[in-house]
Order: sequence, then structure tokens, then C-alpha cells
Amino acid sequence: MVLIVFATLLILGIAFFQTIQGCFGAMIMAILTVLTAAVALNFYEPMGGLLAGRLGAVADPVALLAIFVIVLLALRIAFDRLIRGNVVLGLWPDRIGGAAFGMVTAMIMTGMFMIIVQMLPMPASILYWQPYDSGLGVKHGGPPRWATNFTLATAGQLSDGPLRAIMSEKKFSSLHDNLPLESFCLRNRKPGARVSTPTDALEITAAHIVQIPDKERFGELSAADRARLKKGIPEIQDTAPPYPLLSGQEKDDTKVLVIRASIDESARNEEDNWWRLPATHFRLVCKSGRSFYPVGYLTYTAGWRVNTSISDKLITQIGDIHVARQWRSKSTNKLIVDWLYRIPDDQMPEYVVFRRTARAPLPPVTKGLPKVFGKHTQLALSVKAVHSRVKLESAGTGRRLFRPEIVELKGQLPDGIQIRYKKDAVPVPIKQIQVTRGKLRNTVIIGATAKLKSSKERGDVSVSGLDLPEQNDILLQVQCKIDPEFRDSSILGNLKPRLLLSTGEEVRHIGAYLFYKSGEKKHVHFYYDFSSSKGRLDADFVQTFGNNLAKAETFGLIFSVPASESTSVVGLTFDAGPAYEFRTAAPLACSRRR
Repeated sequence: MVLIVFATLLILGIAFFQTIQGCFGAMIMAILTVLTAAVALNFYEPMGGLLAGRLGAVADPVALLAIFVIVLLALRIAFDRLIRGNVVLGLWPDRIGGAAFGMVTAMIMTGMFMIIVQMLPMPASILYWQPYDSGLGVKHGGPPRWATNFTLATAGQLSDGPLRAIMSEKKFSSLHDNLPLESFCLRNRKPGARVSTPTDALEITAAHIVQIPDKERFGELSAADRARLKKGIPEIQDTAPPYPLLSGQEKDDTKVLVIRASIDESARNEEDNWWRLPATHFRLVCKSGRSFYPVGYLTYTAGWRVNTSISDKLITQIGDIHVARQWRSKSTNKLIVDWLYRIPDDQMPEYVVFRRTARAPLPPVTKGLPKVFGKHTQLALSVKAVHSRVKLESAGTGRRLFRPEIVELKGQLPDGIQIRYKKDAVPVPIKQIQVTRGKLRNTVIIGATAKLKSSKERGDVSVSGLDLPEQNDILLQVQCKIDPEFRDSSILGNLKPRLLLSTGEEVRHIGAYLFYKSGEKKHVHFYYDFSSSKGRLDADFVQTFGNNLAKAETFGLIFSVPASESTSVVGLTFDAGPAYEFRTAAPLACSRRR
């Protein structure tokens, strides 16, 4: 790997140069290099804060480089003028001592170079060298890592010990318990995500330990809130994944935190007006100085849901957790994200750092869950969206007339419908039809499916699929399974089918189909019309459904959604209570890519 070879040559080259300078000269240089590294690492942040307005994401690495180089040069010049002579110990002691001190200088200089390079807004992989994987485990090592760790350990010991009196107010180790990991987490981002942000771009509005509140406070809540907590808290505790960097003992004694972050519009990508927020950009710092990163985030669709990323080996892929949302107007200049952390019981959370520059303290931590905004909380884009089709899961309990099972990208006619007819003789089942270039623009069909494909003569009209409302739209179909033992169809007239998108938008249905038996023949009631988006199910459709409830076989819905790689389907609602609220097993990408 390029960086490993370069670091190796740099270490050997600096060590060799110091060796030929002799033991005394190499010793002086080693002492000055170590002192300068300790000073630079403790004071670069205040200087970086002053430069942030002009230099943005490179302010901290530039400050670190400037302090290290300027202080080292100044000390070297001063010592050369004060100590003009040299001490010679003999050939071999001089060479061996020079090599030993030269290696210290080489490791410190190379380590500082590697620290500065890793702090730059580069990709996660630097010249094919990536220090950590998505699970925050060590991926690549070698001289770059050895030099980095040696420099941080040496400078940290000095700043926390002998040099404590001249260092900054807080210990370096309490501000950055793992600077290489922190730097990698900041470089970890999807295309379009920003690398820096204004200092006031983050506010923490609430912090909760996911536990049932104390008896007195719990009794003050409404019955609905108590029921929500009793249902949501165990689900989140069970589904919140482990933090991959905890030791064996720590994994057994952890608590789950939900921290509600309010992110300002200034943190969005101004080119396309999207917030793109990797979980690794939100570092939770505890009073002990230890740092933790989110293991997921919450969304709400008739109940809380944990969004995360887990590998085949059941390791939390923190580097893959990513929230994206489009900014649409100045009236919504804040994005609310409920980040999920799992930390040891003995840790006390203190503040969150967002993209190195924005730091926000935590309000008093309470037991419970965040408040829900309206009917549906802000929905966020999950980690890895699924293409083509995805299963639907019930968000509520209880008996229901039907259960949506699958939502899929499909522009063809529903399975079981094949329309082919003579131009001058439309089949009886077709009550209304408009076709453009072999695709349905709108239709109403009620009758036997066999009559829809009886004609096979040349020049007949053959319908291959469904027309789209807009060129940039895609069609999604939802397949539902009907409960044959459920006899109450009164709910049908009140259903308002709507897909829930990751942007927080809701999309109404534009068509529906029902297959049912009449005697020995298979019948269908199918309507499709995007020119007037319907709220409730069509009245005639509801009547057909109710009259043939005992003979109904399949029920489905059709939606038109704007195509976008950055948008996903995350749920389905019918406005008929929790039993008719559903969420996707994984987000379904609103993309033409299969």
C-alpha cells in the first residue's frame, strides 16, 4: 500500500539522518520533537477555532501543522545558538545512541504527519490505506498506525503529567480519547455529505435513558403516553444493537440513550439542498473523556422503530448508518434526528460534537422516550435501501380485514390481468378505458378476467402496462393478503391508503384491484386514474369488495412516486388505527435501478 511504503521510508530516512548527526544532536532533536508534539496537540484546537471561518474543514489540521513546525523550528534555532558545541561518545556509542534517539524523532515526525493527513477532509481510505472498517474495528495497520499511536501516547503522557501546568485547561485525553478513530469517523461520509459545519449548527433538545420513568412521573402521564412507553421501551431495548468497541464485561452492563439532535439548515449541502448525516459525525463525549458513536436512529410509524446496520457476523456497522433528508423551505429550517447510543452503565454523557466544530451540551437526562411530533414523527432515510421489492410489517396488533405483504417497483398490469380487445368492440368488463401507446392512462374494469384477453386478431389493442403521471415518476404496487374469516367490511369506506416516504411526505394511491371468485370464474374490479389522485378507496370498489368478501382472493394498491436515489418508502398507512399501520422491513429505494 502506498501510504505504508511512504511512512516506512519516512521513518527510516529521518532515523538515518539523525543517526549520522551523532547521539548528542539526535538526543536534542528527539527532546524538542516530543515537546513540540505535546504542545501542538494541546493547543491546535483554539487556533483551529479562530481559523474555521476562513479555512473550514482544514482549519484544525492547518493549525496543528503550523504550531508543530513553527515551534519546532524556533526551538531548534534557539538551541543551535545556545549550544554550539557537540559531545562525541565514540563511534559505536555515538551511532547506536543516535539511531535510538533518531528513531524516536522519526516516529514522532511521521506520527504527526499521519495525524495531520488523517484530519484532512479526504475519503475514508487514504491512498488505499483505511485504518478502520464500518464496524470501527482495525482494518489496516503497519507503520502509519504505529507512528500515530506512538506520537499520541508520548505526547499524551507529557501533557497529562510533567507538562500539565503549561497545557490547556482540559487534558488532551479527556477531549480526544481516540483521535485516529475520530478522524476516520469524520472522513466517513456518503457522496454529497459536508465535511464541516458552522459552530451553531447543532442543538440537543432532549436526552433520554430508554427505561420506564420513575413511578411518580409515570403516573402523571396520560394513558396513551403510558401505553406508548410500555410498548416502545422494551422494543427499543431489545432491538438496539451492541456498541462494537465495548469490552466483554462492559457489553453485559449497558444502557440505551436516545439523544434528540436538532440540525440547522446550514449543515445541509447547498448544491442540492439535502442533509446527509453519517452517524459517525455525531460523537457523544462522556465526563470520563470516552467517546461513543450512534448505533442507530429512531423513526416513528405507529410505533418506534430502530434503524441500524448489522453485518452477517452481527457486528454493528456504524460507518454505514446514514440519515438523509431534503430541505424544502425556510419554514422547516431544522432537521430532527433521534440518535440511539448504547454505552456502559457507569458512563455519564456530557456533550455531543458534530463534525468537529459544532458542540452542544446535553440537557438533563430523563427516563423515557422522545415526544412524537403529530401523527408521524420526522422520517429519516435508513442505512441501505432495498431495490425492486420489500416486505411490509405490521406496526400494530389485532384482527384486520387484510394485511399488506409486499411493496414492489412494478409498472406492468397487476398479475392476472391481460387486456387485449378489438378497437371497435370494447369487452363488457371494461367500463372505462384510455390507452396511450399501449399503456393505460385510466380505466375501470369490473367483470370476468377471461373476457379481457379473448381477442387475438391483428390490429387489436394490446395493453402492456400502466402509464406514468410524470416522466420522472415510478409505479409501486402493494400486494395484500385478505383474511377470509374476517366478515366486517365496514372499515373499507374509511380507508385512505398512503405511502410514507423517508422525506416525511405521504403519497396517495391512484389505483386499486380486487380479484374474487364468482361461480367458477375469476373476476376483477380494477381502477387506475392518476389524473385525480384519490383519497379514500373508490365507492364502487368498496361496494364490490363488501359484496364479495367471502369470495375475495387478492387485494392490491397502486402508487406513483417521484423517482429519486435519495428517497425511500418506509411505511404504509390507511388512517384506520394501529392495526392498519405498516412499515417496510427495509427502506425501498424510489429508484429505477433494480
